[in-house]
Amino acid sequence: MARGRMISQAITFDKEINDLSDDTSRLAFTWLITFADVEGRTHGDPAIVRSKLFPRRDDITIERMEGYIREWAAHGLIILYEAKGEWWIYFPAFCKHNRVDKTREAPSRIPEPTPDLLVSNSGVTPEEVHVKLKQIKLNQIKLKEGGGDDDLALVVREYEQNIGLLTPMIRDEILELLTDTPPKMMVDAIQVAVTANVRRMSYVKGVLRRWREQGYSNNGKLPVPSAIAGMKSAHDEA
Repeated sequence: MARGRMISQAITFDKEINDLSDDTSRLAFTWLITFADVEGRTHGDPAIVRSKLFPRRDDITIERMEGYIREWAAHGLIILYEAKGEWWIYFPAFCKHNRVDKTREAPSRIPEPTPDLLVSNSGVTPEEVHVKLKQIKLNQIKLKEGGGDDDLALVVREYEQNIGLLTPMIRDEILELLTDTPPKMMVDAIQVAVTANVRRMSYVKGVLRRWREQGYSNNGKLPVPSAIAGMKSAHDEA
């Protein structure tokens, strides 16, 4: 890819960009364009995107970066797709905001976002498939012992009060976990993360994984001894 790109001033007038949630999201989106290859493609893994854009910012977590990527996709600013076991980003309006001379740049090495990667056999968009799958999971939650929105609200409230900003990606992770994890167990795992002063969703998931392997006592005591012993390794693995 080029060492840098001249981005058109017209980008400042783009309605979808101006409608993003905050200035950090707008800045990150604009900066990421400079990392795109000649075809307007770049890495989509949140960890890689974060390392490229904010190598000196500890406050921009991987989870927060995931939320921004999901937001850009929802606004139609990017197309997020999976190919060869990796996540990639394609800027559909790349040529609109950039001056690209393909004769002066190396060909793209990133897989092309072909229709079979972007659209299901039924003809719906990936975002529609994503929404439908999450609705199915939510319905599964509601069928479990009268749970549902109350369970989700309980865990979300605990997360926001103790861990941080709830991004769309984190909400999806919580929904998925609730399909086979009791809400009380998730709340307890968040409290363990707070006690350990490691306020990350990856750590919470590590605690839950350790409890599934070694046992969990839902009696209000935090945590069971076997989980304490594996707490550091759970964080290291997450």
